[in-house]
Amino acid sequence: MAPPKRGIPATDSSEEGTPTQNWQTPNPSRQSSEDINLGNEDLSSSLIDLLSTLAIDQEEQHNTEMVETNGKKEITINKPTVFNGDRTKSKSFIQDCYLYMDINDDIYNMDKKRIAFILSFCMEGGAKLWKEQYLTSRTRGTNPNQMIEWDTLLAFLEKFHDAFTPVDETRSSMNDIKRLRQKPNERVENIINKFKLLVGQANLGTETESDHAHLIGLFQKCITPQLADRILYSEDLPRTIQGWYKKATTFNTNYRLAKVFREEPEEHRRAPRWNNFPRNNRNYDPNRMDIGAMTAEERAELIRKC
Repeated sequence: MAPPKRGIPATDSSEEGTPTQNWQTPNPSRQSSEDINLGNEDLSSSLIDLLSTLAIDQEEQHNTEMVETNGKKEITINKPTVFNGDRTKSKSFIQDCYLYMDINDDIYNMDKKRIAFILSFCMEGGAKLWKEQYLTSRTRGTNPNQMIEWDTLLAFLEKFHDAFTPVDETRSSMNDIKRLRQKPNERVENIINKFKLLVGQANLGTETESDHAHLIGLFQKCITPQLADRILYSEDLPRTIQGWYKKATTFNTNYRLAKVFREEPEEHRRAPRWNNFPRNNRNYDPNRMDIGAMTAEERAELIRKC
């Protein structure tokens, strides 16, 4: 039996149209070039697959970053404290709410969201009662089809300020300024901060020279008389309220440092004392008394008799 022929089968058609296989002897040079072409095709295919994979990975990473970037996650800063209806704290409460909502404006981007955020912190005292009354007045329909008809943010804030803003904030703040006094051991920085807050609440300006003179007169009565006199008798007397703040802080700091030095234990700051007595005479008694000592005349007379 003849061994099978090696080669590439070629399909051919006979006269009847039936396909037959003809064995062809491979050409070595042609086979080598075909192998190279196949190798190049495999390499190109691998590179294309690799590039496609990298492109898909980059696209997925980009999509993930976009989701994380565009994801509506709140920025974690301090939220407002619970509001109990204290009129003196209503302004700072609304400011804290605005700060939080503004930094997260991609979330609190509607009036009803902002109103709901503010109401969520009205949880104690008169603020809680006012919130319940407000929501009751804005609720429409009956169970289970109740819904809240939200105000605009401007209309809501007008109602809030009418309920919790001090009746006469300017006069109340002026009275607080007149009662403000620095305690003997209190830092002047605390008085300055309280004074600034009350000045803002009283709507006192600092535009003109008379405004500064008015504020300086009020500030002099808030600090201790000794500190006020120290500033008044200083070489460079300040003409603005900011200058008084700076002078008061400097003098008060120096006073506290000097006070700490005076209260330091004596052995820590006592100057060294020098011992002027002879060190070689250990038996010398500085408190001894010279008894029976002779004068020069008595000594000369005694020598003459001898």
